[in-house]
Amino acid sequence: MKQFPFNLKIMAQNCNTRINCSLKTCMICIIGVLFCLQVQNSSAQGNALDFDGTDDYILTSLNSSASNIITIEGWFSFNTLGSQQNLIHINQGGGSDCRIVPYKDATDQINLFVSDGIDADVLFSGYEVNANTWYHIAFVYNNQFASIYINGELKASETLDYAYSLDGTDLLYIASDVGSNYFTDAKIDEVRIWNTARTATEIKENLSNPLVGNETGLVVYYNFNMLSGTSLPDQSTNSNDGTLYNMNDDDWVESYAMVYPISADITTYDSESFTFSWDAPETGIVEAYLIDIDDNIDFSSPLSGYDGYNSGTDTFETITGLDPVTTYYARVRGFKSSVGEVGAWSEVKSVTTAKADQIITFGEIPVKAYGDANFEPGATASSGLTVSYSSSDEDVATIVSGKIHIVSAGTCTIYANQAGNATYNAAAAVEQSLTINPKELTVTGASASNKTYDGTTDAVITGTLSGIIGSETVTLNGTGIFDDANVGTAKAVTSTSTLGGADAGNYTLTQPTGLTADITAVALEITADAQTKEEGQTDPALTYSITGGSLIAGESLTGELSRETGETAGTYTILQGTLTAGTNYSITFVSADFVITLATSINTQSMVSLNVYPNPASEMVYIELENINAQMLTITDITGNQVYIQTNIEPVIAIDLSGMSNGVYILSIKTNKQIITTRIIKK
Repeated sequence: MKQFPFNLKIMAQNCNTRINCSLKTCMICIIGVLFCLQVQNSSAQGNALDFDGTDDYILTSLNSSASNIITIEGWFSFNTLGSQQNLIHINQGGGSDCRIVPYKDATDQINLFVSDGIDADVLFSGYEVNANTWYHIAFVYNNQFASIYINGELKASETLDYAYSLDGTDLLYIASDVGSNYFTDAKIDEVRIWNTARTATEIKENLSNPLVGNETGLVVYYNFNMLSGTSLPDQSTNSNDGTLYNMNDDDWVESYAMVYPISADITTYDSESFTFSWDAPETGIVEAYLIDIDDNIDFSSPLSGYDGYNSGTDTFETITGLDPVTTYYARVRGFKSSVGEVGAWSEVKSVTTAKADQIITFGEIPVKAYGDANFEPGATASSGLTVSYSSSDEDVATIVSGKIHIVSAGTCTIYANQAGNATYNAAAAVEQSLTINPKELTVTGASASNKTYDGTTDAVITGTLSGIIGSETVTLNGTGIFDDANVGTAKAVTSTSTLGGADAGNYTLTQPTGLTADITAVALEITADAQTKEEGQTDPALTYSITGGSLIAGESLTGELSRETGETAGTYTILQGTLTAGTNYSITFVSADFVITLATSINTQSMVSLNVYPNPASEMVYIELENINAQMLTITDITGNQVYIQTNIEPVIAIDLSGMSNGVYILSIKTNKQIITTRIIKK
């Protein structure tokens, strides 16, 4: 059940039985009604009444028509806290206990009490006030639906269980409960009572503006702009002047009510600051503006330096050093030293700071080698959030658990990214080039192979590759270069070996050094061609054939063959002579015979005729002799060997050559005077 701060008792038939209505209180009410003084309205502005919380109050009878719709509003600045203080008390006259009471409870929260004379209900605002601060407080009661506004902002609303209505007999108490209890220790100004339900907009737009007094639905309007006196003039048309009890001229004080800055929506902000601005109050003088900034809407823990921060007379302030994506609340009030207190807080404005930007720092990546272990790229974000990475070429490098994993030798780009979160914006990507060099391999047991002279400096190198990772396929293409192409021993060889195989691209070779090998001469066999001539004739050219080995393309033999000396008929040996291929060849020479035959001549005188046919011949050859007295016929081969002889000479001689080898033969016919020779070709 709701707990009420009032003594509530069912109405009895005479006033002596009513709670909170002593004889003294009744007498004051009567005197107030009968002897209320009409005080001239003063044009002075900016005053309020200061109630002492002990026995000061105001009383008047309300001149109003019946209504179950009531709006009560005013400006209040509490001098002390911690006790219940009734701000306004309206109750039906004639001994009725029906009443409506806006009050501050002992916890300093503003509430509204409503009683139908039998039962009561309370609307609690949950809003706690501070001392020495002006508040505009409005209570709207519309046929049991009640609302509480503080500084124009709705704090609570609810349909109450019990009703109250103005009935034309109502008594109005300001700063007490029927003049005998719950006195208010506060300054009060600009009290207005309406028999209409003021809207939130009407309340907010008029809380800092004086009224004319003839506004529709206005029942009471006290602007408190008096300098002295014990009467409070009603500025409405209803003549509900109030009487001051237990108060004197000292209780009229300068007011700072309605000095209410109009705060603007916060639209200029970033991740660590925002600009709070406001319009100057329409009423009152501001010597300085005091600002509260908090990340709690109840301003229970203001930011350091912003608990009533004095911003001077500027109507804006830029708040810095804030956290990103954090909701902050701002309010401002005016200050004037002569009143010794501060004005009302403006409407609270809130802003959620933007996400913060972040920057990625990503240094140059050291050159790596194929086979190196996974490594951290080393990028960091100014936010402290984890940086992620990606590779432009995953055939070269990939990202595994936030580390770079080398896939192959090559180059690629590594991108560092931070996508942001609820607090930070995504960072601009930063890139660095990654170079992965091939892994160095060496050759163990390297040697250069000997070779036979081939006219080149090419060399063959053998050995075993060392440093291959796992079972990758890498082979050695062992090549080298002799210092020159000529025959020699222990010749220096420079390795020009390369790598092959499916995985060769991930490796590079350290060339073996200190290699030597031999180049041996090419073996040639030269065979001389047999030659023949007659005595007295010039030697034919001595020719030969390469019957073993071969010359390197583009190279040739130089010099010439020779023969044993002699010019008489006989057989001579053909010699190598000066024939050579140079020092890169080793020649084996096969000699042949050079035959000199006896000199012969053919008698070409008249009457001598020699006819040989067919020539060349494969079997039979016929020789016709005319006018020749032949004594002997011989046939010799080109080496001088006699292969046929006939002494019985006929005019026509038939000779069978089928048993002879193909070649050239010399036919000689001897007469008593000469030797006649000619050639026969056996085919």
